Amino acid sequence: MGGEVYKIQPLSDDNSRKLFYARIYGDEMRSIEYQLDETTNKILKKCAGIPLAIITMASLLVGKPKEIWCDVITSIGFGHEVNEQVENTKKILSYSYYDMPSYLRTCLLYLSVFPEDHTISKTFLIWRWIAEGLIQGKPGICLFKLGEQCFNDLINRSMVQGVESEYDGLVRSCHVHDMVLDLIRSISTQENFVTILDNGDESSVSPPPSGGARRLALHANAMVHTAHQGKMMKMTQVRSFITISCSFGNQVPLSSFKVLRVLDMCDCEDLKPSYLVHLDNLVHLRYLRLDSTSIDDLPNEIGALKHLQTLILCDTEIRKLTPSISQLTQLVCLNCDYLGTLAPNWIGKLTSLEELEVSIYFTNKDEEDHARGFLKELGSLKELRVFRSRLYKMDTSMQIDLALSLSKLHKLQKLDLWCSSFERFYNAIWGQAGFVLSQHLQVLTLRSFMFPCMPSCISAACLPNLISLHLEVDTDEKGLEFLGRLPELCHLYLATDSTVTISNFSAHSYFRKLRFFYLPVSMIQFQLKEEDSTVSFHIWNGTNAMPFGSSKKDSNVAPYAVMPSLEKLFSRIDVRALKDVKGYFSNIGLEYLPSLRKVEVEINVSADDVEVAEAEAALTKTTEVHPNHPTLKVHK
Repeated sequence: MGGEVYKIQPLSDDNSRKLFYARIYGDEMRSIEYQLDETTNKILKKCAGIPLAIITMASLLVGKPKEIWCDVITSIGFGHEVNEQVENTKKILSYSYYDMPSYLRTCLLYLSVFPEDHTISKTFLIWRWIAEGLIQGKPGICLFKLGEQCFNDLINRSMVQGVESEYDGLVRSCHVHDMVLDLIRSISTQENFVTILDNGDESSVSPPPSGGARRLALHANAMVHTAHQGKMMKMTQVRSFITISCSFGNQVPLSSFKVLRVLDMCDCEDLKPSYLVHLDNLVHLRYLRLDSTSIDDLPNEIGALKHLQTLILCDTEIRKLTPSISQLTQLVCLNCDYLGTLAPNWIGKLTSLEELEVSIYFTNKDEEDHARGFLKELGSLKELRVFRSRLYKMDTSMQIDLALSLSKLHKLQKLDLWCSSFERFYNAIWGQAGFVLSQHLQVLTLRSFMFPCMPSCISAACLPNLISLHLEVDTDEKGLEFLGRLPELCHLYLATDSTVTISNFSAHSYFRKLRFFYLPVSMIQFQLKEEDSTVSFHIWNGTNAMPFGSSKKDSNVAPYAVMPSLEKLFSRIDVRALKDVKGYFSNIGLEYLPSLRKVEVEINVSADDVEVAEAEAALTKTTEVHPNHPTLKVHK
């Protein structure tokens, strides 16, 4: 019921130890029999079964010799207060905070600008850190990579919680635990690091400092009372001005800012272009974000912001970028609405770009010329690491220009292309033996690019660092083996109309690190070959001759492990097609996937209700008898 407070039961002693040692030893936990000792017992007693305290304490001790664990306990100074559990957790968090190097503490303090329970984008956060000068450069290493190291370090220390995507397992955002947020907000107030005005939660408001705010964050329509608050603080010293879900009334106080580096206005629907009239006066600005606003144009004076590094314009009404943006030669991130913002033909002037998101489409001859110019100039962005785009109406010439430009981007790590025309992609370039993509590529997403055969550039030799792949292709056994040999592949979305088999499949031969496998238009089966104790891996399109056996499986045959890391499997099942060839729904071989946790199937309901119910029941039984008891979700 609303208003009631529920006390969460602490973990048991055994589960507390398991959680503690799992964080200390990680993957090695399976091979370690943890020994009970007085020091560990003392630590867990002070943590009192509170998961946050246990995880944070373990993260603090990772890498420290066990001999000094007692010294750490003494330094924390556990007490015997009335609410001992909460107070001890706070002391662990405080000790962990001051145990971090100073630059990392500053990066963590910056997270106090966000509201409670806010999902924080990793990419946008790192660009803010860089704009504020919180990331110190090192020779030969780009600042964004150093920012990623700081982000991951905060997660490893359990000071923030990484949010892992259910789709591909990648961490693209984070949360801050309420107790951690309370800690860093308290420190931020003491150090005048951040000033927060929040109409929705007066308890989170930090008082305006008499000497002037250094960073000002407005939450939940706080602009309503900012006018009289502004009279009590000096806006001239503000380095970051951040608004989330605010109403601006008549104006934004841009003329008051003299040293502003970060201007972030997100989810502010009444923001108008006229409110940005003094934007060109922000000569120190490094970061400008106008997400989820009704802005439909930028002032031409934006070209005066010579130090601007990051420009984010997602979910706005901006259709065409003002040409003066081409003067921003320090720009490293240009992130536009890829559903609506046209690609400019002057993109080649922004040679510092590391991240780019934009649309490639046209409705008239002038826009078509711009799109063709963009595709040709794209290859001159030698520093580009991330490129995302939605493509429309691409003829053969444009597809060739795109492929040639991509082949020149040797630092590219993430490539996400979405072709909306649903035409088969021109494969002459991608299929040539000499065509290659960047060997640094980690994420390759090619949505609605229908390849008639496996591109030669997708192989272990060409893409040794590929982690995630979205591919739509007609393939044979050789092509499927190419995918299986990608050494770092963790996520695979494979849409294929082909029926294909890999024989002699073992845990060490193919897909060794694959965690997420999506087959949206195919049925899958793993079948044991008793004569040589190997497993055959089959993909069936439901139309060709079924490649796998139709007999019921022998329940006495011991499971044989393949795809040893696979956690989630999505597959399609055509009930009518399988019944027509006397196949069995319980014979898909899930028992050969030792790490399986989630199973999703899309059932083609061309069959009658009784047959569909039979398929669901068989699949349910298959998951129930699996040692891990994976969850089953059925889509119809």
